[in-house]
Amino acid sequence: MTDAAGWRERFLTVYEAARSTGDVDALAELLAPGLRLEDPQLPGGAGTRADLLRLTADLASRCTRLAVRRHGPVCVSADGGVFTQRWFVEAEPAEGAGAVHVETFESFTVTGGLVGAVAICVRDLRSSDVRATV
Repeated sequence: MTDAAGWRERFLTVYEAARSTGDVDALAELLAPGLRLEDPQLPGGAGTRADLLRLTADLASRCTRLAVRRHGPVCVSADGGVFTQRWFVEAEPAEGAGAVHVETFESFTVTGGLVGAVAICVRDLRSSDVRATV
């Protein structure tokens, strides 16, 4: 969808489905088709910077404000087999449709394979100063 209100409605519908089922594939596809975040520091990583640029460009085409941030260090599981990275995507669709905030926890095996997004949340950021102008 290209209109801001329609895109936000679609986003929230897909988000609610992902939250109840735990299946985040549709949400990832809506944000950036084919996107898979992988840490280039891990064996088999596909290149985090390139993926974030793709995500940023995809969202920026529909938004007036956007910020994509990596939060904190990569965490390693006790057995050293799974790495987890936290990401924030903050976006405000054009024409005042209201802001959305996406928080993901991406986990990877030691071979660089994506385990999956552990958690996703959305909140209104209209009053927040943590935004970047596109």
